[in-house]
Amino acid sequence: MTNKELLIQEIETLPPELLTEALDLIRSIKVKYTQKELEPDTLEPIPLRDSTETSNAKVYP
Repeated sequence: MTNKELLIQEIETLPPELLTEALDLIRSIKVKYTQKELEPDTLEPIPLRDSTETSNAKVYP
């Protein structure tokens, strides 16, 4: 039996007053997962230009 099937089986045996709690829990898990996926730490850094490259800009003291 898959995890999804087991979850559905457990949900079907919950008393009606616990269904709202179960739904809230599942939604909070999804939100937490989505936020984790969007964290800046998961983004790849943008490489900086090589500092040995020449620039057309003049630097004045």
